[in-house]
Amino acid sequence: MVAELAADAPLAGAVRTPLDLWSLRQVYVGTGADPGKLTDRSRFPAAADITRHLLDHLVGALLGTSPPGRRCWDAEDAARWLSWPVHQFRHAEVHDHLARAEVVSGADRSPNPLP
Repeated sequence: MVAELAADAPLAGAVRTPLDLWSLRQVYVGTGADPGKLTDRSRFPAAADITRHLLDHLVGALLGTSPPGRRCWDAEDAARWLSWPVHQFRHAEVHDHLARAEVVSGADRSPNPLP
């Protein structure tokens, strides 16, 4: 696995930021799963594929490691709940509305013209 951390390997590109490393730790170390499959270049040909895989499994890993005595949500329910706003934003064309709001709020903050 160390060889896969070479500069041109997908795994090396997928763990360059603290968030990426934290995700890897939560999904694999925290659950006791074997991260060796991340070195399979046929399954993960690019760093983005590894990142997507880690993010896809992050909610389940976090919910599956709740401390004793704390309520544990079902991972599938939580993933569905967390994905709902994303779908709403995509379908409501929120990007256009946000862009217009930024232009308007930016205009409000412009300096007053000199008398």
